[in-house]
Amino acid sequence: MGIGATLPDIKGQPVAGLEPGKSNPAEIPSSRGGTARNVAENLARLGAEVVLVSAVGDDTTGRQLMIQTAEAGVNLEDLRIDHGLGQPFGLAEIMVVPAAAEHLQQSLEAKGWRVLD
Repeated sequence: MGIGATLPDIKGQPVAGLEPGKSNPAEIPSSRGGTARNVAENLARLGAEVVLVSAVGDDTTGRQLMIQTAEAGVNLEDLRIDHGLGQPFGLAEIMVVPAAAEHLQQSLEAKGWRVLD
């Protein structure tokens, strides 16, 4: 199981160097990123059964990241994502083995997460 970030890696580089005070054309490619997501995808591609617990926005980028991650063989079926339009938050609903629930809740709260019942 991987728990962590799913996000795009974006790197911009000027095409012909930087000139102060001028428009500087650049190439700005993006790729799938987030350490937990990257590890989960690579393990799945190697044949491991992997579950990813993460959160993404309900937007084009978030949907594309989840599609690509699932296509790589990562199990996302126990994850539900809600995102309020224009809101700086996401909600991830995960299924947890009852014996681990209290420990997981304490660990998440210690890292600043708000856990809802």
